Amino acid sequence: MADKPLWRQAFDRVDRAVAPTLEGFVQTSTFADAVSVSLKLQADLRARLERQTRRLWHAANLPAGSDVTRLREQVAALDRQLRLLTAAIDDARKDQAHATASTDGAQSQDTARHGQPRAARGRAQRPSRP
Repeated sequence: MADKPLWRQAFDRVDRAVAPTLEGFVQTSTFADAVSVSLKLQADLRARLERQTRRLWHAANLPAGSDVTRLREQVAALDRQLRLLTAAIDDARKDQAHATASTDGAQSQDTARHGQPRAARGRAQRPSRP
């Protein structure tokens, strides 16, 4: 024990004397009730404080934390929608590219037979407007 610092020796002595009593108390229903009540009080005080600070921020025409949280949620929802739309556009482009690639073969055969692409045949050219 001589190799431990003096403060640690004192702590260990107090710990050995107090620990069994505290461990017994922690396992009682009285302790559980006290912890439950203290957690409820803490949550209630936090809610009251948040309401008061929100009122003060709004009185100064500044955004409160709840406003920022709501805006963050809206931005996250928009980001999700944007990702879904981007994915849908990418899929549509891939489908269009695939369809174009499969019709290019048919158009090249059509061009060989008629001398011009199928899309150009039968369409009148409109004069450009000034």
